Amino acid sequence: MDAVSSALLEPVTNSVLDLIKKQVDYIRYRRNFDELDECVKQLKHKKEIVDHKCEEAVKNGHEIEGKVREWLGKVGKFETEVEKYRKDDGHKKTRFSNCLFLYFWHRLGRLAKKMAVEGKKITDDCPKSDEIAYRVYVTSNDAILSNNDLMDFGSRKSIMEQIMATLVEDPTVKMIGVYGRSGVGKSTLIKAIAKIARDKKLFNVVAFSEITDNPNLKQVQEDIAYPLGLKLEGEGENVRADNLRRRLKKEKENTLIILDDLWDRLDLNRLGIPLDGDVDDNDLSKKTNSDNQGPQGPTKEKSLGDYKGCKILLTSRKQNVLTDKMEVKLTFCVEELDEKDALKLFRKEAGIHGEMSKSKQEIVKKYCAGLPMAIVTVGRALRDKSDSEWEKLKNQDLVGDQNPMEISVKMSYDHLENEELKSIFFLCAQMGHQPLIMDLVKYCFGLGILEGVYSLGEARGKISTSIQKLKNSGLVLDGSSSIHFNMHDLVRDAALSIAQKEHNAFTLRNGKLDDWPELESSGTEMICFSPFTDCSFTKLKTIKVEKCDQLKNLFSFCMVKLLASLETIGVSNCGSLEEIIKIPDNSDKIEFLKLMSLSLESLSSFTSFYTIEGSSTDRDEIQITVAENEHSEMAPPLFGELVEIPNLENLNLISMNKIQKIWSDQPPSLRKLKGLFVSNCKMEKIFSTEGNSADKVCIFPKLEEIHLDQMIELTDIWQAEYCKGLRNLMASSTAKSLVQLKSMTISGCDELEEIVSNEGNEEAEQIVFGKLITIELVRLKKLKSFCSYKNYEFKFPSLEVLIVRKCPWMQRFTEGGARAAKLQNIVTAYEVGKEEAKWQWEGDLNATIQNVWEDQLSIFSILAHECLKNGHNCSLHIKHPSPINS
Repeated sequence: MDAVSSALLEPVTNSVLDLIKKQVDYIRYRRNFDELDECVKQLKHKKEIVDHKCEEAVKNGHEIEGKVREWLGKVGKFETEVEKYRKDDGHKKTRFSNCLFLYFWHRLGRLAKKMAVEGKKITDDCPKSDEIAYRVYVTSNDAILSNNDLMDFGSRKSIMEQIMATLVEDPTVKMIGVYGRSGVGKSTLIKAIAKIARDKKLFNVVAFSEITDNPNLKQVQEDIAYPLGLKLEGEGENVRADNLRRRLKKEKENTLIILDDLWDRLDLNRLGIPLDGDVDDNDLSKKTNSDNQGPQGPTKEKSLGDYKGCKILLTSRKQNVLTDKMEVKLTFCVEELDEKDALKLFRKEAGIHGEMSKSKQEIVKKYCAGLPMAIVTVGRALRDKSDSEWEKLKNQDLVGDQNPMEISVKMSYDHLENEELKSIFFLCAQMGHQPLIMDLVKYCFGLGILEGVYSLGEARGKISTSIQKLKNSGLVLDGSSSIHFNMHDLVRDAALSIAQKEHNAFTLRNGKLDDWPELESSGTEMICFSPFTDCSFTKLKTIKVEKCDQLKNLFSFCMVKLLASLETIGVSNCGSLEEIIKIPDNSDKIEFLKLMSLSLESLSSFTSFYTIEGSSTDRDEIQITVAENEHSEMAPPLFGELVEIPNLENLNLISMNKIQKIWSDQPPSLRKLKGLFVSNCKMEKIFSTEGNSADKVCIFPKLEEIHLDQMIELTDIWQAEYCKGLRNLMASSTAKSLVQLKSMTISGCDELEEIVSNEGNEEAEQIVFGKLITIELVRLKKLKSFCSYKNYEFKFPSLEVLIVRKCPWMQRFTEGGARAAKLQNIVTAYEVGKEEAKWQWEGDLNATIQNVWEDQLSIFSILAHECLKNGHNCSLHIKHPSPINS
């Protein structure tokens, strides 16, 4: 009986004991509070990690998972409850001397215990890193479709409805063509159709690609793959096409592919767009398995007409491209706007409210001819113009061979605010389809088009403003991304025509000359060409050569005297070009007396400005030597003793891998050099002065700016002396790239204020000159510091010699930190023969130089010896220099 009673009472007793223990635990207020505090800290750390992952995902365009948002909501609610708990007035009453403190211990301890349990559960439920976000499924090229500016035109409504009905309602039609003259609005129309199809979900996927006269098949494949969410693997064209074809054939819903601006036949199969009768390899495998398994036999593969997948919308200027070359059965013609719609669009672009006068309507008819592109260009050119401007246009006679687009572009061109913007416009017209804005910056900066601009940072800002002005004028269009811009073919052709007629210029694009004007006089000022004959070019000012792969040299020796007015030479992407000019043996010096700007870019065979015919230093011998040793001293410099360019102001070298050095000595022809830009070249030295006599030491009295970029093999910049206009030696990006630099010597540069300049609002970071051994700064009257930007910390782990002499304004080495690990203490002698004085090394260069400055040593030199007598400790010696004659 006792055993039975014991068995019955034991659970009750245990429950009571557990309850009492729990209540006692609640009274342990301080311990429970500390446990809650620790739980909150752990949860806070987890939340910070999730927050960082969420921020990263959002920046990459990904969406946050719903359960992550829910978890963050729970965390926020829990943090609010904890904050409310901490502000509870009962915490103050836990210190009462009467028995009431037990009540508050119990109540607050109980709350803390329960909240700690809840916090631990939330912490344990924290999402894993791979569960934070997901990639958004893109179904269209939104950046392209969002730029559509189609107005509600009555003359466009009918054709839009017909095309939409055919695309959506007729399953038998798989390819539709739209044609019409250039500038009539085909691209705008089909982008509007694509936008409607996307917004109304008439197609699951809408892909858009611009083909142009020189299609880039790889880019077209990327444009189609992007809205499909497909990442094309491999570089092979067939591999990429096969991946794209497989993906399109597996698409369960409707897919609309728009190929805009076809000029000729485009092989859709080569792109990877499935055609009638295409069979997927997977399905073939299934057929084989089916044949082997039983009597049912293979199922016939669906053709393009059988499955729900692809519809293709094509546009072209010519109907026969669609019907004959692309075999499109159904085409639609886009006509010019009727008079009502033309005036409606013109009023919008010209900012005219209300009705237009009859005379103004006549001007629209006269100059625009119903072409939307011409209407936009003319309308923007006449915005806010006076009545006298309108009257002038009305009375102006048109030249017989002028087309409406050329007239409208000429009108906008005439209203551009200055010659600089006009030059930028002409340069844009030379740059092809979807050019990079940064390329335009480099061309304008290199060719000296931008007045008063002396750095790439300033050039970027000015070009950005200029492009916006050209867009506002209707002469330039938005590009496929923020780093590109575009120009309509009609505008480009009109611009080149204007250049030819008004500036005696003619152009060559991609090595093909469409029209070689008859040069009866010598009035040409700008020419962009491939090899030309020895004509008279006495007034030729600019030579620009691009993509002429067979060109060996720019011009013959006998032509030099004919180029008396030549001011600018720009050559790029000519793979066979070996020199600018080939000089006969035993010839006199050649002179380019007015040449001010020289730009060379991506010339893979180029080694020097000139070579000598019959020279013992044969080019093949040089190339063999350079191949064996990339930095051979036998390699010729860019300039030599037989060429003089006395007025050269700007020199730009980009991706010139066979140039080993710019010059071996300093001929008088380079003393007017103001700007030097060298990027992505493999040279170890910019200037080489070894073995030169005193009268040939590098002297650049006019030099104002140097840009060195991606010079990963550079070991020695120069010994810069007497560069009177130089304000800074290098930008921060240049400094970061000088990983091989061993020595730097600068003297007599009166305007130099700092060595390293800040290019923009960069964040705090370290700049390390890992191999720099020697720095010598002498007679720099305005030098304030090595760098004035506070957020840069400099490290010189190999620095052994630092000479600073006659730099009266240099109170600190840098405004940020500066460390040189091998420098430990300072020794100085005020006069020769006097006892040396010592300063304690202050830990970095800034503190040490500040200490010396405070002792009023405004003229000093600092020398770092490799080691003291014991061979271990390095030291810094400061000696008062004897006067030096200037």
